[in-house]
Amino acid sequence: MTKALIQKFLAGSCTDSEKEYVYDWLTDTDNKDEASAILKISWDNASDKMPDSVRSKKDFVRRVLEADQEIKSLEHKNTTAKTPSGKKGTTRILSLALWKVAASIVLIMSLGLVVYRQMQIPVEYEEIAMIEKDNPSGRKSTIILPDGSKVKLNAESKLRYHKNFRDDMREVILEGEAFFEVKKDASRPFVVKTGDIATTVLGTSFNIRAYAKSDQIDVAVVTGKVEVKKAAYYGNEEELIAYLTPNKMASYYRTDRTLSTSSFSMEEMVGWKDGLLIFKNADLTQIADKLKSWYGLEVKIEGGTDLIEKRYTGKFDNNSLEYVLKAITHTSNMSFEIEENKVILKQK
Repeated sequence: MTKALIQKFLAGSCTDSEKEYVYDWLTDTDNKDEASAILKISWDNASDKMPDSVRSKKDFVRRVLEADQEIKSLEHKNTTAKTPSGKKGTTRILSLALWKVAASIVLIMSLGLVVYRQMQIPVEYEEIAMIEKDNPSGRKSTIILPDGSKVKLNAESKLRYHKNFRDDMREVILEGEAFFEVKKDASRPFVVKTGDIATTVLGTSFNIRAYAKSDQIDVAVVTGKVEVKKAAYYGNEEELIAYLTPNKMASYYRTDRTLSTSSFSMEEMVGWKDGLLIFKNADLTQIADKLKSWYGLEVKIEGGTDLIEKRYTGKFDNNSLEYVLKAITHTSNMSFEIEENKVILKQK
């Protein structure tokens, strides 16, 4: 367990898998001493910045921690002085002690959450001083980061970063897809976090595709070198690391938490940033999803399985919606209608 993960949990920004890991770790009695220490430090660091109504609970937390020490003392004495009935009394007292320790941890965690939620100023990592760029479907944008690095953010994507990067690291959080051109700074690695995956570089250009609706996360390198790492958050699970050079891609699969590497088509992977809309043997559902994201409109399919399973391959360079629809329907025995912010695709 890391202090950073605990702080992330208290701040309410953990993923579901990270929350599950923290809960399992906290309820493991082998971790009770470390858990109490970490949470007490988190409370002590935050309590001085709290309103009086919250700060007054600090003494209560201290008494809970002291009670925990008394419980440990009872456990020690009990191992050397058994009751006449033997292990029965020992088991009962130890069970009670463990229950109290677990209750203490849960209580401290609850109070810690109250503290972080009621704080009015940033603490340590300045979670409040975050900038968020959010693109809906149909919109792309270019973002210049505090260090001068440039990010091309795709549609249906979100980028979060601190207003001022730390002295030892530049960190951003991505949901969706973005192309990064990172300024070289050997003293401050550039880290992109996407769920369990952290992509680290010093200065290079690369693409990351990490949409929430997809099981797959892709990191594709155009120039320079990139390290892709999956954090070892799951007990004995090994940490996975891939080192990528130009024209190499790492793919991480969320469901089974595996990481693989391969080559990729530069045009198919990063052509979107230059206005290239590419379909490669795509069925109508895939085409509809891409049109929705690319042009920011609703796409409705009127037809059965035969229509949906039709395949199409094509490339468009900054073309209009009507031009793209005419090309797709001309070769697929389909027709289309455009109604305000909606496209209807149907059998001829």
